[in-house]
Amino acid sequence: MSRNKVEEAPALFIIGTAGSGKTSLTSSMVEWLIKKGINAEAINLDPGVEFLPYEPLIDAREYVDVYEIMRTEGLGPNSALILSTDLLVDYVDEMRKTLNESTADIFIVDTPGQIELFAFRSGGLVLTEELFRGNKAIAYLVDAPFSSEPMNFISNLFLEAAVYSRFLLPTITVITKADLVGGESIRNILKWFANKETIIEDVRTRYSAEKYLYVKNVVKSIPSLGFLEKPIITSSKTFEGIVDLYASVSRIFFGGEETRYGPPP
Repeated sequence: MSRNKVEEAPALFIIGTAGSGKTSLTSSMVEWLIKKGINAEAINLDPGVEFLPYEPLIDAREYVDVYEIMRTEGLGPNSALILSTDLLVDYVDEMRKTLNESTADIFIVDTPGQIELFAFRSGGLVLTEELFRGNKAIAYLVDAPFSSEPMNFISNLFLEAAVYSRFLLPTITVITKADLVGGESIRNILKWFANKETIIEDVRTRYSAEKYLYVKNVVKSIPSLGFLEKPIITSSKTFEGIVDLYASVSRIFFGGEETRYGPPP
């Protein structure tokens, strides 16, 4: 069955802190989907990325040049990245033409390395709302090596809740780089997600009384959101958890089917 062009493919936004594995997961997920016979297209919205392990349908670097902006505007790297991401909004109509010509079943959207460039600036919201017209969801990445430390884990919880408050889109929590940590670290992270009281106890046994009292008070302010309790463990290197991740994605977009029109041909 051919795609009705009015029904644009849904978009999954890959969001996370710098180094959390956004680009790697985008690449692995698109590769896995294509092997399954699902027509997936990668979208790169990071104008500052130097290397991509996938071929994007849309590449932000074709529309804005960070290094040219640094030269002409006399800006440093961070300021140039901010301006580049904001300027990308000016090309929404041009990028829309490319999306309209696509027959993809799903778009996997790789967002800027610095989370604030996309999640906490107006340009990110505009791109989300104006560039993609189909259903949308977020995969928020939790870097397993970084989040194995309780204080870092708590920071990630607040960041994920903040991202959700910005976009108010269905959100999936994805633990990345599982291949880089031991089983005990993964078990701890899962335990903390399932019962936040266990974070308080672990902080009490590991850190000073000052940190314990701080965490005891601050954990109570973390909102009770379902996606903060049911993470998916993944590894872009070994493809661990990709099937579980796409199962969650398909439930959001396709009611559990592999594509909008059922199993791929």
